[in-house]
Amino acid sequence: MINKRYVSLVAERFVPLVSIPENQDYEAYVYLVVFQHNKTKKYYLGYHVGLFDGTYKGSPKTHETEFRRDLGKYSYKIYCLDIGMAANMIYKEKLMLDQIKQDGNWSEMYNESTGGGRQLKNYNPFVEQIQNAVEDGELETEFLPKEDVVKMKWWQVRFHTLFLSHVKELVDLIEESDGAWLVEHHRGVLCLQDYYGIGKHCRLGSAHTTAAAMKVDQVIELKVIWIPKKLWKKLDKSDIKEIGQWDNPQEKTPRVKTDKDETSLWIAQACLEKGIKPTHFSFTRKLQRQGYTARQIPSRITRAEKYLEDIEVLNNSGEKQVHWELEPWKSELETKIRSFKGIAFSAAVGMNEKMVSRLLSYFMHNPTETKFKIFAYVTHGLGARRHHEEWGMNGRPWVKTYFNMFMKDFRTDKNGKPTLQIDVEDLQFSTPDSDSIN
Repeated sequence: MINKRYVSLVAERFVPLVSIPENQDYEAYVYLVVFQHNKTKKYYLGYHVGLFDGTYKGSPKTHETEFRRDLGKYSYKIYCLDIGMAANMIYKEKLMLDQIKQDGNWSEMYNESTGGGRQLKNYNPFVEQIQNAVEDGELETEFLPKEDVVKMKWWQVRFHTLFLSHVKELVDLIEESDGAWLVEHHRGVLCLQDYYGIGKHCRLGSAHTTAAAMKVDQVIELKVIWIPKKLWKKLDKSDIKEIGQWDNPQEKTPRVKTDKDETSLWIAQACLEKGIKPTHFSFTRKLQRQGYTARQIPSRITRAEKYLEDIEVLNNSGEKQVHWELEPWKSELETKIRSFKGIAFSAAVGMNEKMVSRLLSYFMHNPTETKFKIFAYVTHGLGARRHHEEWGMNGRPWVKTYFNMFMKDFRTDKNGKPTLQIDVEDLQFSTPDSDSIN
């Protein structure tokens, strides 16, 4: 028989501040224990894998004896602050504890540390430390000749190297203001100091602004913000890309809109590095800091899930993607290009406009040639299977439409009959292999 007094006591002490589903469909929760006494320590915050059912009251380590004694001595309540996947709850616990310590209220906590441990994923304090230090003007800055800045090796954050139309837009703004626009709107070029060795720095972001400054005579120097090794040495590649994307926020004007695939691929890459899923709460928080709205985030998370599904499907198919940029496939491709009687070149699918533009360039530089061939391949790695399918369904037909137009309107004989021939050959996508793609 159920003890009614016990049930009443549990209901009084265990208070959910979020809606808990009747089917108990959640893995873990974040909770806060609040004591009714006048001692300095009066709170304990943690996360627990299990249900918020009145059976768990917290497990501090250093202050465990005091905590257990106070449970029996004073009145208390345990509040459920959030429920969800365990990976998300430990992440949220960490954020809350960090905030409590930052606000100067740590002495009131029974907690020994600000959480974390092996189960905490995709939490790198150095990312936010760098972001905060940049925003608060706490990092060393220096004005360097623009020629020296542009010579630094550049970390490619975006899919595309440069959009010339955006460079021109920035040139106009900088030139018309005699450089004053830079002072007002550009906080500086982020640089990972000594990233490639002593004196060999890595330029992170500001690619279009730097390119525009090179075209404006009034600009002699560019402001550099140095990110020291003690901060960047703990960053993974996805962390560095995150900082580069954060440096180009969504609300920035003027800006080149970040491609949805670009953001989703970063999320997928981070998942592989950190061993988590795209639904991990950390991505919502990181995207919010990059300026994405609540409506923009879910679709990018969903697309990242599809990228990871593509990898799993390919891995489970017993096949391995062909890497046409590496041997022995690279030599085979070079042989194909050399053997063609005419002009041939290779191009990655997914950059369809660039493929067409490159073909037109060959037209202009070879006015008498009539035979052209493109060997189309899928770039190796994340999103490959998706790009392979997209090319077959939409990309290839779109490109062929342009090529058919070229064959009709360019290079005709004296009778007006087309003499131009353009072929597109899809290179092999995968080969039988039990290994997964890297």
